[in-house]
Amino acid sequence: MGVSKLIGSWESSIFRGAVYNFCEHGKGSYGFLGASKEFEYTDNGTSVTIHFIGDFTSSEFAYQIEGNKLLISDSFGSVNTYIYIE
Repeated sequence: MGVSKLIGSWESSIFRGAVYNFCEHGKGSYGFLGASKEFEYTDNGTSVTIHFIGDFTSSEFAYQIEGNKLLISDSFGSVNTYIYIE
């Protein structure tokens, strides 16, 4: 698929400090309130499958990128906005 468009750090537009960090090679982390959880991910172009290390199952989330905004659906179907920070 090539290089993921998700690579970088994305902060929630609502919950300051809630950050997805997507790194190369399908690895990343999610941090909030000083806690961080590592994950592995697969970028499918219009959705991302995330498996948090230590969890039994993976979750798939639809997403799109508009400029510096990551619009990602949560497990309830709500769209959450994250802003590219680096």
